[in-house]
Amino acid sequence: MDLNLGGIFLSEMLGTFFLILIGCGVNASVNLKKTYSNNSGWIVISFGWGMGVMIGAAVAFYSGGHLNPAVTLAMWAESTIDTGQAFVYFAGELVGAFLGALLVAFLFWDHFKETKDPKAVAGTFHTTPAIPRWYRNLATEMFATSALVLPLLALTEAGWDTLILGPLFAGLLVLGIGLTLGGLTGYAINPARDLMPRLVHQIVKIPNKGTSNWQYSWVPIIGPLMGSMLAVAFYELILVAI
Repeated sequence: MDLNLGGIFLSEMLGTFFLILIGCGVNASVNLKKTYSNNSGWIVISFGWGMGVMIGAAVAFYSGGHLNPAVTLAMWAESTIDTGQAFVYFAGELVGAFLGALLVAFLFWDHFKETKDPKAVAGTFHTTPAIPRWYRNLATEMFATSALVLPLLALTEAGWDTLILGPLFAGLLVLGIGLTLGGLTGYAINPARDLMPRLVHQIVKIPNKGTSNWQYSWVPIIGPLMGSMLAVAFYELILVAI
């Protein structure tokens, strides 16, 4: 199917919007006081993000549901999309992530007021490592993203990225990564997912918000992009082998 640039932008924007609405929404529901799911734990967060990816990818069916600059970078490296399209994908993902986080800030505003812990408020929006150690945090984001991107490349090559199978498979991948490696860094595995909600946290006067921790912000950007290229390298090795 020939994709027009406006359709790509709108598709990726809407898909990423719903990804962040559901994903940051589950963070807020677990972290913030006086929600019905307060303190329900990491398993709920992991399932929420998996469902967010599934919903977002289904919404963005027109563009293939990248929702993630790391996925777009891999698809560009494999010549699935051209350079002009890649920048439109990036733009849609960034705008959608910003708008999704903005809506979460609005919907949960009263619960931010009730939550006096700034780390819980910040955790609604952006990732923070459980133990700050930049090189291990970077490696975690890199390999976790490779574990996402490599199977997606294989799925695309096999032609199984249908409206049903593609979003379901992507959601299950994110769920699996969240339940395993996710507890180390909060598993951004997506530069747009971390950067734009962090920006919303920075610029919006959210009650009890504390610091946006920009000194760490490069890790969930560079790590996933490195992981994307690592996945492409593994993928090319597999193609050579077969």
